[in-house]
Amino acid sequence: TPPPSRGWSERAGKGTKPRNGKGKGGERNSAEMVSLAEAQNFCGKVTEMMRDAKLIEGGQEIRLPTEEEWEYTARAGTTTKYSFGDDSTNINDYAWHTGNASGNDSPVGAKKPTGWGLYHVHGYFWVWTTAEQAVAGNRSLRGASWHDEAHKPTLTFRRVNTPAPHSEATAHRAAP
Repeated sequence: TPPPSRGWSERAGKGTKPRNGKGKGGERNSAEMVSLAEAQNFCGKVTEMMRDAKLIEGGQEIRLPTEEEWEYTARAGTTTKYSFGDDSTNINDYAWHTGNASGNDSPVGAKKPTGWGLYHVHGYFWVWTTAEQAVAGNRSLRGASWHDEAHKPTLTFRRVNTPAPHSEATAHRAAP
């Protein structure tokens, strides 16, 4: 699940706070409009905090996932098109997309999780990965977003973008 707005504002520093949850969820809505640099900075700040609290050791870090890590965890042990099978009939139970998002004002965890307890791997927000693409400097995003049609948020769907956009459909997910 992308970090909620409250977690972002407490940890990102610099007094920045991405626009978030335009609706009822408030602090439980994900931080959105996150550039690659902001996502990496957030991971660095959380790493420092966890080391200071002795929750992780000096050689460990919180970072963005590789594409392979994202897909492995999103699959949750499955080999299917979606984490819940090959049939998209249940997509509304797991994903926010253009057909059900109504402006993306839903709190984190409003849809069903994968078999491993991860929320929002289908739809909701595009999430940054560390994968640099063939076009110099561009990065891979995974997961699709609430701006995408219902057939797009499969586990293999990806988007390539420059590291700087502040799209209301872009967030991040950290990996230990």
